[in-house]
Amino acid sequence: MSEVMSQGIEEFKAQNYAEAIESFTTIIKTESEPSEAYSWRAWSYYQQEEYTQTILDCTESINLNSSDFAYWVRGKAYEGLGELQAAIADFTTSIVLSPSDATSYFPRAFVWEKLGRFDQAIADYTTTLELDPGNTHALGFRAFAYQEFSMDAEALTDLLQLRDIEPERDGLDEQIQAIQDRLGDRYQSVPAESTNSEAVETLESLLTKLDQLTGLPNVKAEVKKLVNLVRVQQLRRERGLATPPLSMHLVFTGNPGTGKTTVARLISRIYKALGLLSKGHLVEVDRSGLVAGFVGQTALKVTDVVTKAKGGILFIDEAYTLVAASGSNGDFGQEAIDTLLKSMEDYRDDFVVIVAGYPEQMTAFLTSNPGLKSRFNKYVAFEDYTINELCEILDNLCISSGYFMNESATYYSVELMHDLVNRCPTTFGNARGVRNLFEQVISAQASRVIELEDPSEIDLCTLDAADFIATPLVLAAS
Repeated sequence: MSEVMSQGIEEFKAQNYAEAIESFTTIIKTESEPSEAYSWRAWSYYQQEEYTQTILDCTESINLNSSDFAYWVRGKAYEGLGELQAAIADFTTSIVLSPSDATSYFPRAFVWEKLGRFDQAIADYTTTLELDPGNTHALGFRAFAYQEFSMDAEALTDLLQLRDIEPERDGLDEQIQAIQDRLGDRYQSVPAESTNSEAVETLESLLTKLDQLTGLPNVKAEVKKLVNLVRVQQLRRERGLATPPLSMHLVFTGNPGTGKTTVARLISRIYKALGLLSKGHLVEVDRSGLVAGFVGQTALKVTDVVTKAKGGILFIDEAYTLVAASGSNGDFGQEAIDTLLKSMEDYRDDFVVIVAGYPEQMTAFLTSNPGLKSRFNKYVAFEDYTINELCEILDNLCISSGYFMNESATYYSVELMHDLVNRCPTTFGNARGVRNLFEQVISAQASRVIELEDPSEIDLCTLDAADFIATPLVLAAS
């Protein structure tokens, strides 16, 4: 390390940032390998809240010699400017370059919180604590994220641990007491070491998870209306007031890939949290799972499926196909419907059915049998995702799978979404289309990266516009 570089770092440590910047600038102007000086000057600019200059210097450093430190500093600058998705991308790259270093997991978790993605924040705080067990900041922030995600039991565990480490921390006892008061009797029954969200899922935490889903504003509103109806009926019952019988069976209408199965899984757990179901699991079937090929076997098949679904929800996708066929197959479909209706009556206190399909076909299905129409009187319409929502789904797929899009890929993916939705609205306005596109993109990226002589970790994780262009979906349209 040169004398000027050492001097710059010493000035930085002394918080003499202007002087440090002068030293690093001298190196940048005079030395042939100034990448480290660019990073340190960027970090100095960051301390002075000169975020734009920080980003410029980090980019220069990255172009000369990619380092986790430069990406980390640039991520901090993007966060300072409020460009949170760009910050996430840079922190992710820093993690890829140095996966065993807790440094980038913590700020990424903080940005996830700003984006309202408390599930992702909790995951990153947890990794931070695995890599740096003594990080009390991560412990405290994870407790906050747990509370925002309505996971009070987990938050309490973290805060109690934090109090053991820092008993004099201001406000800690008040936070602990507030959570204990919210938990009430559940506080005594929740194991202190428990981190299993399924074991302590509350209605509030499940509704928060519903809110975390991309898009679906109408669906979220309808589910909350249903929850409110059940809760008020329960209050009326507790106070001895009349409570008319409620049918909890649902009809989901919408195109494939609009989140129907995902929401059904959540509703099964919400019903359990409300005390309507004993298990809260979901059994998913279509016509083939209910209808057999010979007379008499269909009833047995339906009975077996219903037995598996008791205590939870039976989700029948493309339910209209049960009456769509004609002849003997159609009769078998009718046998399935008759057996199902009987089971819905026999097990009405601990068994719910959700039928799903296209709007027009579902209307015909429900009007085909008076028993169906009387039992299914609550409809939830799933609209196609908007282009912005599809882009968000793609971003989430990338992040959860350990990929990130560079600038060219980000720009091209948005333009591509517009084009695909406009050309193929019935086949691409949904998450399934995005998932298929993502799988094609990472396949194309693999074919590109394998040709590199010695691909770096960044090469392995970066998606480029060329990867989108090389997909069968794009090639078929060109």
